[in-house]
Amino acid sequence: MAADVACPYVGLRPYADVDRAYFFGRQRDQRIVASNFGAASLTVLYGATGVGKTSVLEAGVIPILRAEPSTAVVVFREWQGAAVLAALKTRCIEAVSAVLPTPAALDLALPLDEFFLAAGRELGGPLLVVLDQFEEYFLYHPRADAPDAIDVELARAVNRQDVDANFLLSLREDSLSRLDRFRGRIPSLRRNELRLRHLDRDGAREAILEPLRIYRERNPGTPGPIEIEPELVDIVLDQIRSGQEFFGTGGTGRARMDGDDGGIETPYLQLVLTKLWAAEIAAKSRTLRTRTFLDELKGAKEVVHRHLDTVLADLRPVQRKVCARVFDKLVTPSGSKIAYPEGDLAEGSGRLAARVPATLDILTRKSILKPVPLASERRAFEIFHDVLARPILDWRRRYFQRQARNRRVVAGLAAVLFVASLLGYRSWVHWVETRPWGYLHDVSAGTTAYLTGDLAVVGRSTKNSRAQVDIPNTFVSRLHLTISRTLDVTDVRSLNGTTLNATPLPYGMSSHLREGDIVVLAGVAALEFRPIRYSALTLSTPSPPRAPVPAGWGLVIDGTTRRAWPLRTSRSFLEIDAENRIVPHEASTTASLVAVRLDGGTLFVEDLRDEFALEIFIKDTERDLRRFLRNVLPTGREVAVPTSASFRIKAVPFQIVPMSPDGGPPRDGEERQSEQGRNGDERADRPDRPRGG
Repeated sequence: MAADVACPYVGLRPYADVDRAYFFGRQRDQRIVASNFGAASLTVLYGATGVGKTSVLEAGVIPILRAEPSTAVVVFREWQGAAVLAALKTRCIEAVSAVLPTPAALDLALPLDEFFLAAGRELGGPLLVVLDQFEEYFLYHPRADAPDAIDVELARAVNRQDVDANFLLSLREDSLSRLDRFRGRIPSLRRNELRLRHLDRDGAREAILEPLRIYRERNPGTPGPIEIEPELVDIVLDQIRSGQEFFGTGGTGRARMDGDDGGIETPYLQLVLTKLWAAEIAAKSRTLRTRTFLDELKGAKEVVHRHLDTVLADLRPVQRKVCARVFDKLVTPSGSKIAYPEGDLAEGSGRLAARVPATLDILTRKSILKPVPLASERRAFEIFHDVLARPILDWRRRYFQRQARNRRVVAGLAAVLFVASLLGYRSWVHWVETRPWGYLHDVSAGTTAYLTGDLAVVGRSTKNSRAQVDIPNTFVSRLHLTISRTLDVTDVRSLNGTTLNATPLPYGMSSHLREGDIVVLAGVAALEFRPIRYSALTLSTPSPPRAPVPAGWGLVIDGTTRRAWPLRTSRSFLEIDAENRIVPHEASTTASLVAVRLDGGTLFVEDLRDEFALEIFIKDTERDLRRFLRNVLPTGREVAVPTSASFRIKAVPFQIVPMSPDGGPPRDGEERQSEQGRNGDERADRPDRPRGG
């Protein structure tokens, strides 16, 4: 069965009549608006930016009213053109003709009130006129006495008792005061006002769950998510409450409306859901998952920030320069969108004028801009949705900040060259030779240590030896590892073993280190390597990025993708996905291959599948420190293994690293390395062998 829609959520675009089956959470609002609109000659519907007025009208109110017999609903929002009256009358003819068996014959030259009177008579029923996004009328027609203004004619049509027409003005809350322009002409102007508030939590929950149910019922055989983890719903709703600042204000601050705290930002809700849906489709998942939302998408704020930034980052530098030139014309300083002719945008871009049309086309395909009709112009453009106004101004502000910073860097380079000539070439060379060239990030502890000199030493510092990178754990040898400036990593004198991306590194052997490689010392310290790259303009050592300490009792190191996954539940289950990655899960599934847990400091591992051999590698500490013993664990039985062991299943290497305050397994009686030994060599008891291996 073919899918009726590709995704049950609509993203930033408003819901339309074709999306009505997937529109939920606003049933009460649409009934109230429909009843008021059908009963009163004039209704004013207002709400904050992005609250969903157009969606409520298009997917809720208008379909309800169009179902009434002999009723025509006119929807008009084309305020950019000069001939607004003619365009409104044309939409009226189309609406009436859609109800009648033959096209309506109405005279466009009639005044608006006479035109509506004639339309009602020919229709034989009520005419309902929706003037949507009415705040744009004031933006494009600021003067009430202008030739293109409809103030007088609209007022006459509203006031006439014999005209069988009701009017609904829909506009943003911050433009409500502009209706005072009609106060002297329409006595009943503010008598029937309806405020559309942000979607409440129950309505937002329905807007998440019900479209998924409809999609599941209509498309049973279509691949894609059909379920959602219950805890994910609350997490998403917590992160997109109204009143939160997703962007720096930059002149677009928005007042918090009384009694609307804790409501849901519906455009951001839909954007987050569509991005989450796309991520699960790419992963071939049948469930919208919490870990995808938090670990891959990094939460709602990151999704909202990344939406515009990702589109603009894909542009060429000259096209981003065009965007910086034209965006301030498409968004007012107060955060309102405004349509602008393509010719004027090109003219205002100076030497970039030839680049403007192609850039506008790209932004249109990416749903950042949309074309609108303007009289005497080939094309005009406005932003796709009101909620993009703030991100656009925020991006433009950051763009020019970066440009100014780059200019300061160039000026600083000239000064640096002058200073360098004074300090002398030797000082410069000395700094280059002694500056850090990489760092190791302790994944479980969250600490970072720089690597300097020609040979960096990693190990446990004691009174007699000071390691450059100190790992304060007695399982780690004093001289455990060396890393050269040429990125050769060598296991020097380790007793409990070293792994590189979950693969054993034999004693005395070297391997080449790459960016993102994870080295594990003695099964207790997981260290991720990152090089430091200096540009010609860098005069100081950059600070390494901070990373939060993962929550859980341990980490699983995936040797294929070089990624460390946190293990949170007391018993975790490991799978191998379609990309050949080891992925942990909190509950067992049909795809689970291995179960792991930590009990009293002892690591237990169980092979769950007969058809795949679970191999374990343990350093031979009695006979040959260069040798690793290989065993196959029995299936269906938990086996206690040393924490320094590494594993392989289906040719995918992995390792389990417990986390504790000192970086080692927190248990009594565990193996401790001795400070004794001839010629400084370290000795310890032989680690436990896996039972049944």
